[in-house]
Amino acid sequence: MTGHLVLTTLHAQTSPAGVRRMLDIGVAPFMVNAALAGIISQMLLRRLCPECRQPVTIDESSLPAEASEIIRRYSSATWYGPKGCSECSQTGYRGRTAAHEVLVIDDRLRQAIAADSTASQLRQIALQIGMKTMLEDGLAKAAQGITSISEVLRVVPPEAHG
Repeated sequence: MTGHLVLTTLHAQTSPAGVRRMLDIGVAPFMVNAALAGIISQMLLRRLCPECRQPVTIDESSLPAEASEIIRRYSSATWYGPKGCSECSQTGYRGRTAAHEVLVIDDRLRQAIAADSTASQLRQIALQIGMKTMLEDGLAKAAQGITSISEVLRVVPPEAHG
C-alpha cells in the first residue's frame, strides 16, 4: 500500500487458496484488495532423464477427468515416462522443474474478496478470467517431454486440477 513491491511466501496449495489464507489469518479484505496484485503458486516436478526417458502409452481411463480433458488437447504429443540408467541413478529422473499457477487480481476477484468468498468460489472466478491451473501447466510440460504425466499427477494437489 506504500508503493513498495513485497514478495513473500505463504502456505497454500493453490493461488486462490493463497488469497483465502490471507483473509483467514486476519488481513482485512480491503487491505488485500488494495495491496495484492497477484499470486504465483508452484509445485516442483522431477524432470525426466533425457538419456533414458522412453515413450509411453497413455490409458486415459485411469486418469482423473480433468487430466484426460487436458491431454486430449495435445493429440500430437509423444508422452514419455521414466526408465532408469546410470546417469540418473536408475530413477528415470534428473533435476527439477515447476508447475505454476499465476493469479492476477482483477475487479471481479476484488469484488469476490470483499464478499468473503470461499477459495472454491475464488478459483471459479480465476478460471473464468483465464487462469491456467498447475495441472494444465504440468501436463503442458509433460507434453513437451520434460516430465511424465504420472509425476504431474503425483505432485499437483487435487484442488489445483481445476
